[in-house]
Amino acid sequence: MKATIEVIAKKCGVSKATVSYVLNNKKTSLGLSAQTIDHVLKVSRELDYRPDLVAVALAEKKKRPLSLLVLTPWLYAQFSDFMVQVYSAMKDFAEDNPLKTVYEVYEQGHLNKGLNGSKCEKFDAVMVIGTGEKDHQYLIRNRSKLPNVVLLNRKIPDYPCAAGNDGEAAAELAERVAASSFYENYVVAFPNRPSFCEQERVCGFVRALKKTAGITAIQHRIESALPPETALQKLLAERDGKKTLFFLPQYHPAAQMMELALRQGIRIPDEIGIVAYDLHSMLKNFLHPALTTIDPQIGRMTGEALRLACAVKNGEKAEGRITEGIFESGESAIHI
Repeated sequence: MKATIEVIAKKCGVSKATVSYVLNNKKTSLGLSAQTIDHVLKVSRELDYRPDLVAVALAEKKKRPLSLLVLTPWLYAQFSDFMVQVYSAMKDFAEDNPLKTVYEVYEQGHLNKGLNGSKCEKFDAVMVIGTGEKDHQYLIRNRSKLPNVVLLNRKIPDYPCAAGNDGEAAAELAERVAASSFYENYVVAFPNRPSFCEQERVCGFVRALKKTAGITAIQHRIESALPPETALQKLLAERDGKKTLFFLPQYHPAAQMMELALRQGIRIPDEIGIVAYDLHSMLKNFLHPALTTIDPQIGRMTGEALRLACAVKNGEKAEGRITEGIFESGESAIHI
């Protein structure tokens, strides 16, 4: 019979944990009696116990710092509050978990130039950030070549994903503001080329308005060829004097629209209401009235992605994790 910790424990009349403490010279074994320690060692020698080298190697691997490559299109982006929150979560995680992180920037739509199998081999895990559709398709096609990739704020079957419930949270936001029945028009405005996450949010807005309030929202594509202020001004002008509630899938353009409306003397939330997805951790301190929005909890989501990366490193099963967005009431729209 092969000598194992289980066999030694049975012969000694002690637990497997006790045998493990003694054989691995753990500090916990100091609480055991000298007689117990001597007995375990004696039986181990008699049975010619040899630890499983694979198990030892895995245990040693778990002790090493997590070697992590973070690929993001927003590494140097001026308005990337997302990355500010990611950096903060990384720092908090590293206080209790050994972590060696390398950051690299890639151009959205060209993830294939920065990520391949040979690059993955250099790290325990690779965390991919970004929401571009072309990159989404690249990841789907190359799953077998990217075994240690973890996705942050993106959902793809068969990948370990830490993402938000964008569609459901956007629907909750729409339900709450539509329940007041205060506004006459409802406009869902979004970029000409919405990201995967923005599409989910827009669908959540439109679906909830139709289902819960019987409202068919006006869907408006913001012209990317126009300067942001011009495009938003055009959107404001089309309300035709009616009390209008605007939904936007991102915080920053909503903040721009609010500032533009206030400059023109438009009363918020009485003449127009503005709601958006995302809570900007820095802008929220300077925006008045406070924007009614959803906090996607990016810090918590990043922590989940890091735990998935650790599981990948340790050869454990890494299942997807969803972080639920939190409704932030704000004063930029009439709601119940």
